[in-house]
Amino acid sequence: MEKRVATPQNFVIRPYENSDEPGVLSLWEAAFGQTMVPEVWAWKFHKNPFGREMSVCVTEYGRPVALYSGIPYPFMHVGEEIRLVHLMDNMSHPDFRFPAAGKRGLFGLTVSHYLASIGNTGTTMAGYGFPGYRHFRLGNLQYNYLKLTSGMAFLQCSKADIQVKKSSILRNSGLISRSDQTFSRLQHDLRRFYPLAAKRDEQFIHWRYFSHPVYKYKVISIKSIFGNLKSWAVLRFDGETATLVDLFCPDDDYEMNALLAGVSEELTALRCNLIRTWLPANHFTVRKLKSAGFSELPEPLGIIPAVTVYNPALSFGFLNENLFYTMGDGDLF
Repeated sequence: MEKRVATPQNFVIRPYENSDEPGVLSLWEAAFGQTMVPEVWAWKFHKNPFGREMSVCVTEYGRPVALYSGIPYPFMHVGEEIRLVHLMDNMSHPDFRFPAAGKRGLFGLTVSHYLASIGNTGTTMAGYGFPGYRHFRLGNLQYNYLKLTSGMAFLQCSKADIQVKKSSILRNSGLISRSDQTFSRLQHDLRRFYPLAAKRDEQFIHWRYFSHPVYKYKVISIKSIFGNLKSWAVLRFDGETATLVDLFCPDDDYEMNALLAGVSEELTALRCNLIRTWLPANHFTVRKLKSAGFSELPEPLGIIPAVTVYNPALSFGFLNENLFYTMGDGDLF
């Protein structure tokens, strides 16, 4: 759906097209003061297996000046598949932040286009993401952003302080170099522990961790002596600091201990002294990590976990209590 904005400069708001990429990369640099690697942009929005939901505002000459975008992930919702969009890379050019229709700016009109063409169709149940304070404040005032009052926990632990028992001979830890159907089977088997979570199946793992054009990850698997995948974790290393980007395990002390033992072994192998992670504060993984020596500290990046509900069949209350996310849902790490 294309919408023309009535301004003297004849701006057009429409769905994003692949040919918009060069102009949007220039917009990204102007909006954020940094350079977006073209291969990363293509990985996110051109090559991901889940599609994209994006509205772009362009001048009459096709120059992008505002963008509202996200990736629609398949989610497990109490055993059934639905779709939530992870909102990211939302921006406007500093030179075009002026009223274009009454008191509304081009970015606001772009968001309205997104909601009219995508957000209110009923197919995507809600949007979620990790905005900073300014973005959240704007979204809260104008676009129905709601802060997850359950909160986000930033956890950190030194390698020496991780409290794990020696891994059982019934569990084997190892690094893997590709995804397979065992991730999909584990996703299915553990669905009762994750009432609302992006499907971390074979397809997601391959795209997110084995196809990234820049970042390199260590994917640790814990398997039974019969070769069945029981849990997994994803680490990204930056010098002597490791980020626990993602993890998937049951609400079980034995299995969490085995997973942390595998993580600890990898930290030792790479002489890494510190590990950190971001998780929903009310999730069982946070309680188990704290019991294993992790400390909760003030969140350092200014992230405000937020949602915006598109379909009332998925209530804010359910989202607030049950939405599971990691840094793997986004693209910061």
